[in-house]
Amino acid sequence: MIAALSLLPTLKLIRLIALGVPLWLIALLLPAGWLAGLAYLVLLTALCWRDVNTIPGASELSARRELPPRFALGVDQSLTLVLLNRTALALLAWVRDEVPESFESRDELPSVHLPPHGEARLNYTVRPLKRGAHPFGDVVLRVQGQHGLTQRQMTLTVGDTVKVYPNFRGVDQYPLLAKTDRQEESARRP
Repeated sequence: MIAALSLLPTLKLIRLIALGVPLWLIALLLPAGWLAGLAYLVLLTALCWRDVNTIPGASELSARRELPPRFALGVDQSLTLVLLNRTALALLAWVRDEVPESFESRDELPSVHLPPHGEARLNYTVRPLKRGAHPFGDVVLRVQGQHGLTQRQMTLTVGDTVKVYPNFRGVDQYPLLAKTDRQEESARRP
């Protein structure tokens, strides 16, 4: 039941269904005209079944993140998401990486083409907004069938936790700012 809920129609399938609507109007003119609409729906169902069977399961795909060893608070960090396809089919997928809530995601991940028995690398940027240890969530994929009629949404578990430390870059500027502030303060005194 849950596997069926993860299937989604594409815009192409919706357009094909809409193209078949006039066939049902034949039923108004001929007593057996409804058979044309039924035949069209049976054909579309068979095509969808064939398309669904070209979409691999989550066990045939994997993901991993390449993360820097430590994150600095408030500094943009570049991450790489590596997707691995263990099937003999090229795949088209849309990706969403579940970053920690305390991170700002700077980039939207584009659709990705996964070559047969190959991998794809996606680079994106995040900015941590809180210190401490933060777990990343899962990687959610929406993989399209070979004929482009259906998509299957699947979740790949990738357990990564990162530690965010205070940003010590630029700390050497603080004594200079303090000195400038003292000079301004003394200039204001009568």
